[in-house]
Amino acid sequence: MHTDKQKDPIRYDLIGTINHVGSINAGHYYAVKKDIIEGEERWLMCNDDVIRDTGINEHGNVSEYAYILIYRRG
Repeated sequence: MHTDKQKDPIRYDLIGTINHVGSINAGHYYAVKKDIIEGEERWLMCNDDVIRDTGINEHGNVSEYAYILIYRRG
């Protein structure tokens, strides 16, 4: 007999996205990743050889260009 026990829900934290801009035939990919810099959570855009702070907070970290979402089990 199988009994269901009350379990805490599994939580996942978004830690990065792979983004695509352009058309289906051509375009460009870049990544956005969560990092801790000087004790503060930041989102960094990694685009070819350029890495910069995106200024995105934890409530707005997925853009319309997100192609793949990367999660960590929390």
